[in-house]
Amino acid sequence: MVLQRASAPLGRREVRVIGQSRGAGLQLTGRFRWRFLNLIVRRNRNMGLLERILRITSGSRERGIHLDVTRPYWEVSGETDFPSVLTALPDLLPSGCLLYFEDGSPSGELSDFLQQEQIPQPIYVEPGSWPWPKEVHIPATPENTRRLAELSAGCASPELAVHFHVYRERSILLEWHDVFSQPMLLSSELELNRVIQFAERLNMLLNWVSFESDPAPKDHPASSLYNQNVPGGPPSVS
Repeated sequence: MVLQRASAPLGRREVRVIGQSRGAGLQLTGRFRWRFLNLIVRRNRNMGLLERILRITSGSRERGIHLDVTRPYWEVSGETDFPSVLTALPDLLPSGCLLYFEDGSPSGELSDFLQQEQIPQPIYVEPGSWPWPKEVHIPATPENTRRLAELSAGCASPELAVHFHVYRERSILLEWHDVFSQPMLLSSELELNRVIQFAERLNMLLNWVSFESDPAPKDHPASSLYNQNVPGGPPSVS
């Protein structure tokens, strides 16, 4: 993949797009305000009026860990499936991660495997469903992702999860609400090379989303995207 800088004047804030599948270059998809409004619409569409009222009035549970979209993050979009995503995950994730599956309807061997591998007393992840979604947390080991890819190959995606996340300690590294109908969001904590290779392997679009006034940290490989004086554009990726 050849990376290029892509930006457009969209007021004080804009989205920086850093990659696209199949080496087709870069595309600008919109600004952060659009992403924020889309997030609100997505959540409201899923919850329904009654659920929103009950959530506001109950206040029965504190907010769980979630991806902070006010900070830079990656957005991955396009068509894929669970077996492909699960097969590609080991090359994306650092060690010590956990897979979070929410509101799936597994049966047979898939259900047995999830129950067998789930961990006790997991960290509370902010749910995409209300009030008490079905959730399973299992270690993101290469063995587990490989086996899940095999078991989910003959299943419809909702059997495994409606919402799917990956976290490490108290940090969400991958957040995917309404799988396959909404973009997958990746934390900027993930290594640049791994993120690009992950998107390429899935043939999906990869966008870097950030406040223009809040660029990536200086020690982040993507930081040079914000330095207009750097000759040759963004960093090369091997």
